[in-house]
Amino acid sequence: MDNNCRILLIEDDPADAMLITELLNKTVDFPHKIEQRLTLSSALKALRELEFDIILSDMGLPDSKGYQTFEKVSQSAHDTPVIILTHLSDEDIAMKAMQNNAQDYLFKTGLTTTFLVKAIKFALVRHSLSKALKESESKAKVLIDAIPDMMFKLSRDGEYLDYKAATNDLADQTQSIIGKKIREITTTEFADLIDEKIILTLQTGQMQKFEYQLPIPSQGIIEFEARMVASGTDEIIAIVRNITKQKQAEAEIKHKNEELLKANAEKDKFFSIIAHDLRSPFNGFLGLTKIMADDLPSLTLNEIQEISVSMRNSANNLFGLLENLLEWSQMRRGKTSFKPELLVLKSAITEIMQFVSDVANKKGVEIRYEIPYGLKVYADLNMIGSTIRNLTTNAVKFTTRGGKITIAANQMPNSFVEISIKDTGIGMNKEIMDNLFFLDKQTNRRGTDDEPSTGLGLMLCKEFIEKHGGKIWVESMEGNGSTFRFTIPNLNPSNG
Repeated sequence: MDNNCRILLIEDDPADAMLITELLNKTVDFPHKIEQRLTLSSALKALRELEFDIILSDMGLPDSKGYQTFEKVSQSAHDTPVIILTHLSDEDIAMKAMQNNAQDYLFKTGLTTTFLVKAIKFALVRHSLSKALKESESKAKVLIDAIPDMMFKLSRDGEYLDYKAATNDLADQTQSIIGKKIREITTTEFADLIDEKIILTLQTGQMQKFEYQLPIPSQGIIEFEARMVASGTDEIIAIVRNITKQKQAEAEIKHKNEELLKANAEKDKFFSIIAHDLRSPFNGFLGLTKIMADDLPSLTLNEIQEISVSMRNSANNLFGLLENLLEWSQMRRGKTSFKPELLVLKSAITEIMQFVSDVANKKGVEIRYEIPYGLKVYADLNMIGSTIRNLTTNAVKFTTRGGKITIAANQMPNSFVEISIKDTGIGMNKEIMDNLFFLDKQTNRRGTDDEPSTGLGLMLCKEFIEKHGGKIWVESMEGNGSTFRFTIPNLNPSNG
């Protein structure tokens, strides 16, 4: 392997060329090999054909004079360091060459072996370090460019000194922001925040991490996370990341968790209904059938009738509960069909209320109707039927004998109809009202004749009404009855 330093000497003056050659040959610890060229054209040809470690070039050649000599050599040298050889009269040109990456310039007059060799060695080391630095900077730039984060360098007073960010990530800025102050291009509120963080960063020397929002044209409100660190005593560097998608993902995870908790609560409630509310009526029903099976010969006709009525009531309660469970299960699995149509409300309610009216009559509760003739609603018959049936059944359940229930409806000014079911029953306190439509809250209680209640029917009502785009709410006072109100459209929303 050749360890000689390969030197290209571009010098047309025989005396100067001999001087350089003799000075280099005097050293014993600097193995080298010199190729001399007398003209610029021959030197450029040598640079194309051969490899060199360093170039020693005169500025005045037969075919080139002054700074352009260095310029052309430098362009052809590629990555080879260049040292300028000059006389005193060429010093200005030599300095210009130094400013454009020449490694050194040497005066030929008074040049010594030691000085020349040191100059060459230092030039080689400087060039090597410079090359390594450029490679490191290049790699760092590649890494920085690959990072999607934005980077800003700001002064103590909030002036942008440098930055890396796409134009569409800068609020309302289509040109460079270098030299501008943050207060010139953003809101006072945001500028105050950044000023505060700059002061904290410079005073404490600790990284400041914070989040903020900014409106970005064509993107809307964007959420950012910033990490700010000190860079000297009067400057900071801020690394800023767009965390909008992260925040959206976190919100989605939170929503999914809430849905999961709700689903678990619904499942627990569902099992509770099956385990307790469904089991209890069956036990009563089985008990009555056992009495009839064991004691039928000794029972009077009145006793048999009482047992039959009790069995009928138990069967009706079981049927209502099973129907709600089935509808709830179908709703949860997305199996409930939704087919709204234009209905005459009073006719629909008359058909719906046949079963409930029987229960109310047996309890001595009067049901009144205050529904304008011809009033129409745009609704799914099964859903609106289930809603009115459940609400009215509850009203009967919590109204004492001799009480009254009023089913009323009136046209709202916004293409909706408000329907209300008002009773003169026992009412409810605020705690029950606040938790009424939440399945994971315990609000069920026994009716005035000890009728069972699960609260599942009200949840179905809420689901059905919201499916129509309406709302449901309750007004009540303990001891003064309750009024359930809900809204339902009277026009097909798609037809305006």
